[in-house]
Amino acid sequence: MSYYVRKINRAKWNVAEKLKDEEDINKLNADYLSTCLKTQQGEISLWKIEEKNELDDVVVAITSVGEHVSKVDLVLLDENDLDKISIKPIKQPEGNSKIKDKHHKVENLNYEKIGKIAKIILHTIKNKNDNVKRISVPNVKRILLNAIEKGELKLPKESNLLKELGISA
Repeated sequence: MSYYVRKINRAKWNVAEKLKDEEDINKLNADYLSTCLKTQQGEISLWKIEEKNELDDVVVAITSVGEHVSKVDLVLLDENDLDKISIKPIKQPEGNSKIKDKHHKVENLNYEKIGKIAKIILHTIKNKNDNVKRISVPNVKRILLNAIEKGELKLPKESNLLKELGISA
């Protein structure tokens, strides 16, 4: 089974969990959508994985572009769920990790499509299954260090991440 992975702000969705059903999505605070489904030129980024054991690669891809090591909350969207709402992510390689070819974008987003994606996220969170993951700071550090040691991630010498990981340039 394939998944599309999206970084979210889990705290924003805590209140959303209390909604009675997905139809209450219309009552969802706009901050949840603007924070977790922030678009740029009508697009959002997703990372496609075939198996959940590929999640560390996604953590590397997402966190290696930042300046600081921080916890990461991820939601795994079932590819079949996206197919049902006619959302077809398009492959667009991006980033500086070995999985840059797994980067996808959903294009031409509008109010309706963002709402449908939000419903899937809400449903996934409410089901309390293992498709919502929190990666702690120590685990993010471990994952990044492992990728660097394997030569799967190369960061510029001036990168603040290297300093936070205890690697001197």
